[in-house]
Amino acid sequence: MGINSVFNHFDYSNYQKSSSSNENAKLAEYAKQFQGYNESDGSANIFLGGGSSSATPWCAAFVEYCVENCGDSDIADWYEDVGNKWYCPDIYAAAEEAGAIVDSKEAQIGDLVLFDWEGDGVQDHIGIFLGYDDDGNMLTMEGNTNGGEAKIQKRSLDNATFCSMA
Repeated sequence: MGINSVFNHFDYSNYQKSSSSNENAKLAEYAKQFQGYNESDGSANIFLGGGSSSATPWCAAFVEYCVENCGDSDIADWYEDVGNKWYCPDIYAAAEEAGAIVDSKEAQIGDLVLFDWEGDGVQDHIGIFLGYDDDGNMLTMEGNTNGGEAKIQKRSLDNATFCSMA
């Protein structure tokens, strides 16, 4: 079963723990509409205000675009304090300072997920949490992934940090 079919058939109700998580789910739903936007045809340039996505690591620009345009006015206050919203270490620092880092078991749909690929304490990539599949793999909506595309990814929890958007 492909990632999209797993996503479409998985019951996420167990992960929506409060009314605020339902509000945060707006971010996840909004982000999913951009599946397939990519660098090669230039459609991903929308996330950069018209700049070139091929010259910019745009995963965080994708997240910022979705946060700013999803229509959810209850997005976490700490996100507004991020120094450079296109730089994953700045996003992590603001979330940590605000106490917004949460355990994977507490993560809600619409929370942000930062990845430290090298395990060196520096966050390299970011996505939007969509939930878990039946095998316990995390599903995220990410920009600038697998050849410069926006798509749903199935990821392990290794080197992932969750930032609450509630």
